[in-house]
Amino acid sequence: MSGAGGMAFPIVRRLLLAGMLIAGLPAAAIPPDRTLAQLEHRSWTAKDGVPPSIITMDQTDDGYLWLGTGAGLFQFDGVRFQPFQPGTGTISTSAVYFIKAQPGGGLWIGWRQGGISFVKDGAVVNYGADEGLSLASWWAFAFDRQGQVYAAGLDGVMRFDGQRWHKLGPAQGFTADKASVMFVDKDGTLAVFTDQGLFRLPPGAATFKPPLGHLGSIEPPQVGPDGSMYFMEARGLRIIDSLETYDQAGGPWLFKSRPEASHRMLVDRSGSLWMETATCGVCRFDPRRPDKMESFNVKNGLSSNLVTSFFEDREGNVWISTSKGLERFRQVDVNLVTPALPGAEVSEGRLLPGPANAMTVTTVAQVGGWLEVTPDGEVHNSAWLKQHGIGQVQVIQRGRDQSLWLAERARLRRLTPDGAVHAIEYPEDMGPVHLVHALAHGEDDTLWMSVVNAGVHRLRGGRWDRETLLPGEGRRSAMSMLADSSGRMWFGYSRNTVVMLHQGKAVTVPIEQDGQLKGTSVLHESLGQIWAGGEAGLARYRDGRFVKVNLALPHIRSISAILTDSSGNMWLNSSAGTVRLDGRSLANAIAHPEQPVQGRLFDATDGRLGITDLLGAQSLAQAGDGKIWLTTHDGVAWIDPLHLLKAPAPPAVIMQSLSTLGETYRRPARLDLPAGAGNVQIDYSSALLGTPQRMRFKYLLEGYDQQWQDAGERRQAFYTGLPPGEYRFRAVAENGAGNWGPEGPGLRFSVAASYYQSWWFKCLLVLSGMALVWLLHRLRLKRMELRIKAQMEVRHAERERIARTLHDTILQSAQALILRFDRIKRALPAADPALCQIDAALDAAQEVVDEGRERVLELRGRDGHPGALGDYLYEFGQAMAQQHGICFSLSTQGEARELLAAVKTEVLAIGKEALFNAVRHSGSAEVKIELVYASAQFSMTVQDYGRGLDASVQSSGKRPGHWGLSGMSERAQQVGGQLLIDSRQDVGTTVVFSIIARLAFG
Repeated sequence: MSGAGGMAFPIVRRLLLAGMLIAGLPAAAIPPDRTLAQLEHRSWTAKDGVPPSIITMDQTDDGYLWLGTGAGLFQFDGVRFQPFQPGTGTISTSAVYFIKAQPGGGLWIGWRQGGISFVKDGAVVNYGADEGLSLASWWAFAFDRQGQVYAAGLDGVMRFDGQRWHKLGPAQGFTADKASVMFVDKDGTLAVFTDQGLFRLPPGAATFKPPLGHLGSIEPPQVGPDGSMYFMEARGLRIIDSLETYDQAGGPWLFKSRPEASHRMLVDRSGSLWMETATCGVCRFDPRRPDKMESFNVKNGLSSNLVTSFFEDREGNVWISTSKGLERFRQVDVNLVTPALPGAEVSEGRLLPGPANAMTVTTVAQVGGWLEVTPDGEVHNSAWLKQHGIGQVQVIQRGRDQSLWLAERARLRRLTPDGAVHAIEYPEDMGPVHLVHALAHGEDDTLWMSVVNAGVHRLRGGRWDRETLLPGEGRRSAMSMLADSSGRMWFGYSRNTVVMLHQGKAVTVPIEQDGQLKGTSVLHESLGQIWAGGEAGLARYRDGRFVKVNLALPHIRSISAILTDSSGNMWLNSSAGTVRLDGRSLANAIAHPEQPVQGRLFDATDGRLGITDLLGAQSLAQAGDGKIWLTTHDGVAWIDPLHLLKAPAPPAVIMQSLSTLGETYRRPARLDLPAGAGNVQIDYSSALLGTPQRMRFKYLLEGYDQQWQDAGERRQAFYTGLPPGEYRFRAVAENGAGNWGPEGPGLRFSVAASYYQSWWFKCLLVLSGMALVWLLHRLRLKRMELRIKAQMEVRHAERERIARTLHDTILQSAQALILRFDRIKRALPAADPALCQIDAALDAAQEVVDEGRERVLELRGRDGHPGALGDYLYEFGQAMAQQHGICFSLSTQGEARELLAAVKTEVLAIGKEALFNAVRHSGSAEVKIELVYASAQFSMTVQDYGRGLDASVQSSGKRPGHWGLSGMSERAQQVGGQLLIDSRQDVGTTVVFSIIARLAFG
């Protein structure tokens, strides 16, 4: 055995019992009275991905259809054919002889050469010589009531104990060399057909009974729903009473054939027999009426007349494999009617309810003009048609007296209930095409007739005339006409025109902008309302105008017919398909127009084929048995609203694969993905074999998605850039009718972190970023420092130039004047009273010169104040305090350091100005100065407790006509510092100057 371990026998038994319970549940089946033409037929060939040489088919509990082919094992979910690739284990790609699903789960595969394999949940276990099994061909499996698994093939019969296979031979009463067919009877007996006859192993017995008969079997016997057992042999197909009498040809032959013919058969759940013969391809019939056999072959669309197997799935679909493809027959709600009258062509015919379950329909071909046909295609009026020979009928209508009005090309005919036929000639003006489009019966049995390109005619009192109140004085053709229960006549025209005629007055009914119909193709009265249909949808007459009806179904356009059935539901024939609007929802929408009307669309998936022309009036009608009939370009069909098919809930979604980094993991349940696997593709599916095109999916990736994602029909999910972490992928499927299937286990996976996604790497990045920001900050400060130093050097050079100019001009001139006046003074007598004044003037002039020299020294960058900054500020503050009678204090934090001369000069000027303002303007009794010498910066704070600055002064930064505040800011900026002024009314003002250490101390 290659693969992981074996299976325990009790598990097999439990699975088998569970499968028997599942098999006992009711399932859909194709009714015997449905013809093959009324079933949906779909064919897949190689161009659709069908694998070659399909030999055998079966379905597992997850809904998948499995195909055993000449190229290995394939699975089909209704959309894609895929070669089976296991998640664990290996599987052969050689020819498969037989497959059989085990109830409760799993699939057994018999290989043409290579032993037996078992597949379940994506895992494969292979059995060979090591497990007691020869590598000969194995072509049958069977499961008894005890859960035992049996295999039949070229090497005889084998029994599986959960780990190994054991050959059943003479010791167990089996003496044949090989076995061809196996079958478990309803009483649990295992029947094995061989070339020596039939061997039977009763339930619980250890040995077979002696063989019976000598006939072999082509197919295992099959039991119908009524308990009848069908036996296929070389001579044909017959019913047998029991296995014990299988070789006694006493039962009725259902089918006889040539001995050399190869046959396959299926008894479906409704009891119909499906067969393959060399002459007709696929044959189907009800065993109760074997003479009514239908055939379906290449001419009808079968891919090949050579059938290799039949299978009926849990949804009731019948699958047929041929030598060239795969076929599916499916029951649908829209059943095509083929009239049993040669040459009858009923596409685009007009409908009118007939007696009982019959429908009256006009025909295109010249076979009588109209047919009275039943749901199974039987024509009731064929004899009448032969007698009267009426030609093609354009319109059919029933009068108030139940007379049948037929508009032929040449004339009108009226068929009265007593069988009389009356011919009525048309008016002279019938237009160029002579085509009647619509008939309507008004008051007093007045007949209204709309003729293409010839307007509206009226027949009353046996004479034709026109109603001049209508558009174009009656010469404009109406697309639709309606005589309502209130005696009003309604006429619908192209270009959104509806005219109501009542009591000799014609009123053009407005259509609201959102109710534009773009042509009123049909008018209808029901539920006490007037309805109109057209190219743009459905509208309702309300408050003197037509208003568009809000439909929940999208894209319902080109409505050609409206019908209200006996249950109050409204039916529409439209370009999108045939629509049934729920009667309760419709009534709610009448009371609440903003509410959308709920409904169901019948389209090609339901068997509604072809299209309906916008001018295809009378394409809907209800027969006496409640069936809804409809016509399209493809013919006439009916829907039974009381027996609509229910779409089965889809099975749980299966995770087929996860792909990432060039690797694909099959049928995963739990994965640990490597680092860098943040881009993943997840393939999933749910096998609904009948209507897969209507399925919708949604999925959620826990750990990433915040809400469910609507995938529509897509069966793949893509994620990019998933971060490291734990994830769980969940998906559910919906059948198109609002029913969501079970969720299933989903897929759990993790994505490992790359080194660059680890926490330590992220911390390192953060630290590196912080270091980079710090370095950039330092670089910016350095650049600022260099820029300020460059500015200061420029300023210093300019100051040097100004100092030299002042020294060489003003100071030298002033000094010369002092010397000159000193010589004048010396020339005066000692008792001259002017000497005192001259001395005072000379002293003042000398002070000016001395102060000028100090300013020149300052301009040259030399410290004009060689003492400590604090001493100068303290001396100035004390002088101001004594002069104005306030308290002054100065404090220093940190070790005092010498400021650069230029900085010291500006700081001293700022401090003096701030002290001056505090003493002169604040009214404070106390002023403080604090000098802070820190390692990173120098700051000076001048604080008072006075009245504070005016709001206008604080916002503008200066007093009108004064420049002290702005001057302080300019001085701070010149040396690269910052000046902040915080002032509050009646609290005080704080002036803070700060500068970084490198600019302050050099």
